[in-house]
Amino acid sequence: MSVWSTATKSKAWKYVVLVFSAVSLALSIGFTHGFAGSLTLAVSQQFNLSITESSLPATFNTGFAQMSTTVAAVLTKVLPLRTLQLLGGLVIASGVCISSLATSNLELMLTYGVYTAIGVSLVRSAASGIVRQHFSNDQINVALCAMMCGSYIGIASTPATANYLFTNFTFQQTFLFLSPAFCINILSAIIFTDKSHKDKTVPSKKGHKVKASVWKDVKEVLADSKVWCFALSGGLKKFGMAGFYALIPHYVISERQLTLENTSVGGSIYGIAAIFGVFLMIALSLVEFNRVLPHALPPIVGGSAIACITAAESEASANI
Repeated sequence: MSVWSTATKSKAWKYVVLVFSAVSLALSIGFTHGFAGSLTLAVSQQFNLSITESSLPATFNTGFAQMSTTVAAVLTKVLPLRTLQLLGGLVIASGVCISSLATSNLELMLTYGVYTAIGVSLVRSAASGIVRQHFSNDQINVALCAMMCGSYIGIASTPATANYLFTNFTFQQTFLFLSPAFCINILSAIIFTDKSHKDKTVPSKKGHKVKASVWKDVKEVLADSKVWCFALSGGLKKFGMAGFYALIPHYVISERQLTLENTSVGGSIYGIAAIFGVFLMIALSLVEFNRVLPHALPPIVGGSAIACITAAESEASANI
């Protein structure tokens, strides 16, 4: 038995898969959200566009990544998760690399906004699905929380990295420097051991029946209008979130006259706070309590915080 075979069959291998899955989310959905603000400002300067027009590539990327999740979920029924991870990694890496050749906002919308978003969706579905195969029901919640931490680590680390690159290098060089990092998604495809497509020794006739059943399920899913309504609503929600991520940094810079590096602190704080929130979720999941209170508190605390910040900003503006 080879060393590789021994390693993949060991009980500790699932934690290796978990780490690479978390990193994959950091370099897919986490990067998408964290990169939005920096990209918007860079596009505005590169193509001399208004902030609304320059926010479209980042907004399209986030929205299409969500909308194509339905298609990616269907593909998990047909293709091995390792294959989806490999395809997604190749699409993201090539999409970011090709984006360096974009000479207009429209080209960037197609290469980064749409093409790269498809890869993000594939990686997200594959990385999330592979973890569910390796962890039992009593461990899956902790594993999924670790995955969430991975995506938030991407959100926290991307703004500062992207702003540094855009400040010190050209627009094209930044994309070229970023593209090799996404090869980790390809490495993850090698690390993943897909149990759902292992050791299938079914007879030929039965195999055809299973394949026909899968395609029947796929057709039913694609024909269900509820699925596409869900995808559309999720996509619109993510478009709105992407607009927030893309436009807020520009407002902060133009109104408060901050540098790109200073502005990236806000996105990093958001990601770090979300990571602490995930750890709090893990702690609360270990305790028996009435869950109505935790669900009621965040809106109250959030509303109070927004009111206090708004009042403080108004007072500061009045004193200037």
